Amino acid sequence: MQASSFGLYEVLQANGKGHTKFRRIKTLAGTATPDVLELDGYYALHLGSTSTAAGHEELEIRFPKGEHVYLFPRLVDKRWTVATPSAGIDVAPNNGLVHATYRISFNQTLQPVEAYERVQTCIFHKLHNDECSVASLSRDLDDPLNSPPAALSPTATEQEQKMFFAQHVALETAYLLDRDLPLKTIEPFLQADFFHQQISAVRALAASKSSARNARMVSFIKDSSRLPMAQAMVVVMAKEIGDKTLIAELKALAPGASEADSRLPLNIMDPRIGTDFPASVKEALEAL
Repeated sequence: MQASSFGLYEVLQANGKGHTKFRRIKTLAGTATPDVLELDGYYALHLGSTSTAAGHEELEIRFPKGEHVYLFPRLVDKRWTVATPSAGIDVAPNNGLVHATYRISFNQTLQPVEAYERVQTCIFHKLHNDECSVASLSRDLDDPLNSPPAALSPTATEQEQKMFFAQHVALETAYLLDRDLPLKTIEPFLQADFFHQQISAVRALAASKSSARNARMVSFIKDSSRLPMAQAMVVVMAKEIGDKTLIAELKALAPGASEADSRLPLNIMDPRIGTDFPASVKEALEAL
């Protein structure tokens, strides 16, 4: 994590193109920002192309005055910046829930404020090589995974939706904290049908220290019932892990690998359409 700070803010003024003013409500971790924080640009934005539509620029940060947001700003050459117009910013409507990011900004989860602050503060500390008591987060990171996988659907109950969001947080946080979950805990999510569960389980699997981890990653790629996007994520994780034996085993699967579309489900008009992700499992394996 490259952010210098993590805190809660109120939007004072949005001028577009990254020039937005906020009132600091509280700092939760890292360096305290000024009481009035002005964001001036982005520190991790890599443009593929730009366009203008509906009278606004894609590079604008657009929030109504008075909105509460959690920010992960970074101090760069005496300027406060955020990662991109959509990353490093989590909206906190006045309903006790945060639109929280644990994977990528278009895959946000709803999380109670108290839980969000506990978990995100821990992640911030861990990624800055500071101390955080993961054991104290058991109700956030362990308890949800003791229940069967819950999925979002038009017929999902409110309780099922809450459980899905809690399980998403627990699995994604295992990856972010490099937390070693038992394979038996991850397995039901690897076998689930919903793509969010498969992807989060794959990322949690990547953090496993089990001697059976590599074999399970390979078998996931071989399983034609698994979704291409989740299988492509296995390859992304394998590259990140860097295990030469695992990479060799996966590369051997390339000739017979699926060429089905594995790209992220983004609308062509979404500025995040340029997010780098394999177009197919075969492409991902051949690029290892």
